[in-house]
Amino acid sequence: MKTYFWWQWRVTRRVVPVLVLFLIVVGGAVFLFIRSLHQQQRYIAQYKADIQFNIVRRRKKSDAEDKRLNTWILPQLRNEESALQSPTQYAAGFARSLTILVHPTPSDGQPAGLRKQFSALVIPWTTAFGGQEINTTVTELALVKKRHITPMYPARLLLNEQSAQYFTESSASYQRYVQKVGQRFYERAWYFLQELIRQNGGLILGGIISCILAWRYALQIHAGSRNSIIFTALGVAPIKQYWASLLFNTIAAFLFVVTSVSLFLLLSAWCNGWGALNYPMLTWRGNAVMYSHVFINLEILLGGEVLLFLGSILFSLSFTHLLSVVVKQPLAVLLATLSLWGIPLVAPNWRWAPWTYFNFSRVADGYTKVFFQTYDVVGGMAVLLVWASLLSVLGAIWLILGERRHG
Repeated sequence: MKTYFWWQWRVTRRVVPVLVLFLIVVGGAVFLFIRSLHQQQRYIAQYKADIQFNIVRRRKKSDAEDKRLNTWILPQLRNEESALQSPTQYAAGFARSLTILVHPTPSDGQPAGLRKQFSALVIPWTTAFGGQEINTTVTELALVKKRHITPMYPARLLLNEQSAQYFTESSASYQRYVQKVGQRFYERAWYFLQELIRQNGGLILGGIISCILAWRYALQIHAGSRNSIIFTALGVAPIKQYWASLLFNTIAAFLFVVTSVSLFLLLSAWCNGWGALNYPMLTWRGNAVMYSHVFINLEILLGGEVLLFLGSILFSLSFTHLLSVVVKQPLAVLLATLSLWGIPLVAPNWRWAPWTYFNFSRVADGYTKVFFQTYDVVGGMAVLLVWASLLSVLGAIWLILGERRHG
């Protein structure tokens, strides 16, 4: 069996540029991380420039009403400009201004109270997203402060999967509002990994790994394959080759994921730090009629996403092995595997459908369970394992029956 595994690796390495794909995966993720850091710096620099421009513009106002307004608008602008020097200080002022916006007291509307708030460049725009985003943002920043975590910088609204649906302005202006009040920069290693998963980075990685391995077993058992005959002559029966190939693919996929993600985390942490695994993350509870938001630690959310990702890899490998023994055409298997990882982007979220649980972030944060009545992480993992086991067994049965038909 050791010889069989060595041959599998040799063939995979010869046909597929594994090292090149590995470097592309890691390099692409690191590039996106560095790009996000540069975007953050440009965003903050531009925002400071906007504040300074408004200070100059307000000073030029000469009529009596503008001079009266300047008695608190100019302090607001200076407050925000000063707070931008520190992520923690800015988050505290941002949370206080949001709270005043939603729950004002009589003193907040007086000149003395107005002078303590932030400027009108962002805060009033947040009302277009409704109260739930403002409330969850204030809760998030309160938890960050309580846990002594450096907050996302600059502090902006915590949007969710329903924000676009309940946006009160025209849909055409949604992206413009998001850039102003919802733009976030995931500037630490753990935070950016979570953002990559949320943006379907897990689907891309899973698709790459599956396509690296998908064609190989189909090529091995292709009609007239010399290698399959040789291993059969050496005492490795076809059914044993089937299970050994599935085991090899599982190990190879696991090693590829661990090494690529670990290297990305090390490089991004070296660039700008690890971040906090107990950062509060928004999740969904209840049902579509009566739902609520709960914050959990980032480590719990990431753990659920990793489990679902590994389950989806097992399902994909089982699918490719079944398809290999049925069609025995490497190109057809490769194209089917590629299509499999694209299905979650367009297919409906059915409870027993395996592709539903390829939406790692939405399942892990409870969104699909609330609005589509799917299972949670544990149930989703069970669905993926049941399907993977079923497809693996069906592939083995098909192979055995085929061998019997051909004597």
